[in-house]
Amino acid sequence: MSYERFSVDCPGCGETKRHYTTLAEYIGHSCRCGTAFTIDPETQSVGEVLSE
Repeated sequence: MSYERFSVDCPGCGETKRHYTTLAEYIGHSCRCGTAFTIDPETQSVGEVLSE
């Protein structure tokens, strides 16, 4: 099974976050600026902002 790596920008401060893979089913992340968000591997973008 092949996969792609991708990066997303934090919706709070714009900082580019590390590489994620399209194989992940659910990814949650918290940035240094305090913003917590999910990452949607299907669209390779930020999913839902959980807190700012």
